[in-house]
Amino acid sequence: MQRVGDDKWRVGVAEMQGYRTSMEDAHQVLLSLPSHPHLTFVGVYDGHNGSAAAEWMAANMGSRLSKLDDPTDPVQLREAIEQADADFCSNEQLRAHGSTACIALINNQGQKKTLTVANVGDSRCLVIGRDGNVKFTTIDHKPEDAAELARIYAAGGSVSFGRVDGDLAMSRSIGDYAYKSVAHRGQLEQRVIPSPDVSVVELDPTDIILVCCDGLLEKLTNEQLADFLTDRLNEAMMKAHGEGENSQSSRSKSKSSNGTNGKTDDGDKSETQDHGVDPAEIVASLIDHSLHRGSKDNMSAALLLPMDGSAYTRADEYILGPYLLWQNNNTFANAYLSDARKHGLDEEEVLRRLRSGEGTMKTNAEPRNTDDGDEDDDDDDDDEGMSEAEAQAAADNIKILLGSGFGAGLGSGS
Repeated sequence: MQRVGDDKWRVGVAEMQGYRTSMEDAHQVLLSLPSHPHLTFVGVYDGHNGSAAAEWMAANMGSRLSKLDDPTDPVQLREAIEQADADFCSNEQLRAHGSTACIALINNQGQKKTLTVANVGDSRCLVIGRDGNVKFTTIDHKPEDAAELARIYAAGGSVSFGRVDGDLAMSRSIGDYAYKSVAHRGQLEQRVIPSPDVSVVELDPTDIILVCCDGLLEKLTNEQLADFLTDRLNEAMMKAHGEGENSQSSRSKSKSSNGTNGKTDDGDKSETQDHGVDPAEIVASLIDHSLHRGSKDNMSAALLLPMDGSAYTRADEYILGPYLLWQNNNTFANAYLSDARKHGLDEEEVLRRLRSGEGTMKTNAEPRNTDDGDEDDDDDDDDEGMSEAEAQAAADNIKILLGSGFGAGLGSGS
């Protein structure tokens, strides 16, 4: 999890590898875009066929947009993303990799903040009002859409099972050069193109913004996602205000707050001063919720709250996922240990954390307790720490894997 903030925004980011054997998502947050300090920048990139395209976008787009005269100008923004794709596709070693791009730029000048969003593919940006209503969402680029379908067939492609040539699930992306290589066709005439849709949204003072990959939405609608986030946010705000769990419902509380221009019931405390509210924890609980609802994809999301985040920035946090249930699956164990090493954990630290109960099915939330009518609302007794026997079994398993070449080099740390 990543936590950053300034006097205008509190930004929490969470990502989860999930059931995949590698992490192909990437993101970047810049509270003040270089050369344009009035702009807040967030980019989420969902990679496929490898992580290179997503990582390249995360490493380069912020600095590229900073060089523009006006990064929020739709024409300049669109051209910058198209040029980024052309530059990435010029690298023959990497261009088979692909990625979505969902870029949010917030202009913090003026009486009302404005949001400019550029999206390529099926990652998504949502603006959610404090009453829980989805006020804006980007539209995914799907091959079955009429304009996309016409272009794909004109370029010699086909669409089957909702995928370009039966394979790629989106009709626009960064990279994926195999779908962009018809010699006599220009960049925007290929089966798959990098051109983003650009939207400009005027923000209300209490609007929250979510930028996320499609893994979060595999089993959730926009409305379900917004309801979950709003409920978690209101719960966090009530705790920050010392109201406890027996106060009025979060949804009615939200409407009461809106009716008093963002003031809470104490009359002198603005919602922008809720120092105990942690968007990283909230979005992590959303990812847990999506996982338990059945999402099998990598998941990444950035949640932006219009609150004073001057004291919010801190070191990134890495939380282990469950290990015991699948420890005898070598593919899983290798991916688990490799991801831990990538984040600087050696096997001794992994074991210490597992013994403490960190690597359980529940971390930041209790996602099975939903109000959606599902019957699977029972709590499992899997959030206790490991027993000594279980810890020894995990230790033996890790040692066997390391001795067999799995997770090679893990013990060296990083």
